[in-house]
Amino acid sequence: MAGRRLRNAVKSVISSKLGLNAGEPHVVIAGLSNVYTHYITTIEEYGKQRYEGASTLYGPHTLDAYIQQYGKLTMDMLEVGRVAFDWNTTFASQ
Repeated sequence: MAGRRLRNAVKSVISSKLGLNAGEPHVVIAGLSNVYTHYITTIEEYGKQRYEGASTLYGPHTLDAYIQQYGKLTMDMLEVGRVAFDWNTTFASQ
């Protein structure tokens, strides 16, 4: 369910920015970064506290945070043609 919500949010950003019908962009969410952030659940799944909900590390709004960040990344890619990234700002404090 969380994956579908994330995919639909990215689709919505693309559709609104490019003036497409909602069904036109084909969005695939794939975990290719070799990073594991445990489970990402909907707020409803988190509330039930079954295995996945109880294993969501960052709380009930983890999916909302992902949707917000993926929306920003999508806008950057559509507007600039790449993701704006400042190596010094991102890694200077680490």
